[in-house]
Amino acid sequence: MKPSVSYVKYPPDETPAVLPNRKSPSSFRNKSDSNINKYNNNNNNINNNNREKDEGEGFIICWYEEYKRRCLLDATVPERLKRLNERRTCNEDDGWCSLLLDGPDILEKLQELAANDSCIEGEERVSYGLADTARETLMGIHRFWTCLDWYNLLKRLQSSEEEVDIDDGAILIARLYQTSSNVMTTGTTLHTLEISVHHALEEKANLLKQRLGQNQQYNETNSSQLSRNQIIVKEMRFFFQSINEQREHQGLPSADRSDKLRGNITDYYNFNNSLLDQILLNTRKGIPITLSIIYASIVKRATGIKMDAVGIPGHFLISIGTDDNNSRLFVDAFDGGKVLSKQQCQDIVQNHYRILWHDSMSKPVPKKEVWARMLRNLAVCHVQTLDLAQIYGKLIDLINYLYSTTQKTYTKDMDRNEFAKMCFLIRQ
Repeated sequence: MKPSVSYVKYPPDETPAVLPNRKSPSSFRNKSDSNINKYNNNNNNINNNNREKDEGEGFIICWYEEYKRRCLLDATVPERLKRLNERRTCNEDDGWCSLLLDGPDILEKLQELAANDSCIEGEERVSYGLADTARETLMGIHRFWTCLDWYNLLKRLQSSEEEVDIDDGAILIARLYQTSSNVMTTGTTLHTLEISVHHALEEKANLLKQRLGQNQQYNETNSSQLSRNQIIVKEMRFFFQSINEQREHQGLPSADRSDKLRGNITDYYNFNNSLLDQILLNTRKGIPITLSIIYASIVKRATGIKMDAVGIPGHFLISIGTDDNNSRLFVDAFDGGKVLSKQQCQDIVQNHYRILWHDSMSKPVPKKEVWARMLRNLAVCHVQTLDLAQIYGKLIDLINYLYSTTQKTYTKDMDRNEFAKMCFLIRQ
């Protein structure tokens, strides 16, 4: 999901420099700033071959003009950071908002300043002493555009829930937790994390496709959908480790342990259990809700089947199939993809949590409620681990803000007050 500036109304004098849906060669960002003079002198030599028509917007973009605009914009960054450093205010008139809005266009310049505390001007490297401010601005840009993408996602969800995938919101939540070292890396974009997560999910989905393709019963034309679903959940156990299997592997050296996805039964309140990138690319451990999202995302990519999220009290499951003829299967991704019947779900609620069962407990949970539950889990994690509550103090207010947005209905563009509130939360 690419960020677009078309869904926010900008405050006066805060018009963003970014062009929506531009199509220009990516190589122009590799040219040094000193080349701008050469291109200015040769401006008259640019011919129509350097122009590309953007079909969606109905206007023509000259890649040279875009390159020129980017270079001129880069040249303003050091001075804007200096002014930001001098004023250190939180209102939207101090240049903070304009830096956030220009974010996608000035990432590389900020990364250069953050890493070297200097940048190349002409043929010399000039020191500015702005590394800390550049790092703060980089973090602000990533979080700001994550919030804008979140707002846009909720609008899309309001229009059509079918067009939104359950992992879309989970990935945006993970984006909030990118560290300064992540965003400072040269070449990192606003969507580097998404690309990594999607790649990991596609890799597992392709493997599931391969396994299903080799299953003769699955490919028989007269197989019922129930039997095909049963085969899918059976094959999915290849990717997930049960709690009993975990306990069996606990005494083994790390090299001999399974690399499957599994529930984190030893460090349940670690906030990394709620972040898709950490689970898929690092720890392989999660909590019921995130493992369920990963499970459903793999199945949808491999088969096109959309699984339902089921938030029973105290636990989180996914289901496949319908309630007709008892063909609905409930899956516990936290316990290795164990298949449960509706009666077994009822037994968990009544026997383990001492709560009276009601059939509404097994109904599918809307995506927005799934993401709201993820945000609540993160807030609880930071409260449970008081040392992290201080380190991630800024994020807690942002998490609460995103949670509040899930309780509203968004059909219009973001207004000025909402925009200013977001900028303030990111800056404080």
